[in-house]
Amino acid sequence: MFPRFLRTFLRRSAALTFAESKIELLRCGYRARCSDADCHEHSATTIVRYLDANGNPQRPIVEMCDEHADQIRRQGHVRDLRGFP
Repeated sequence: MFPRFLRTFLRRSAALTFAESKIELLRCGYRARCSDADCHEHSATTIVRYLDANGNPQRPIVEMCDEHADQIRRQGHVRDLRGFP
């Protein structure tokens, strides 16, 4: 159903206990490929990163296309900042 890297990412985020948001989605300001090995048609437009217990962002985890970022957003506990400049 989900690509392997996405299953691993969601499993890791589910194991962590954060305040209100676990994951943050941001617009990517540079050109990159989607982290999914099978996603050759889409360029990465979103940076996905974990948030700590206080809601402070941690290091970026992966860059991915909007399609895969939307799959993560549907899982819940996601702070989606892609619509903001």
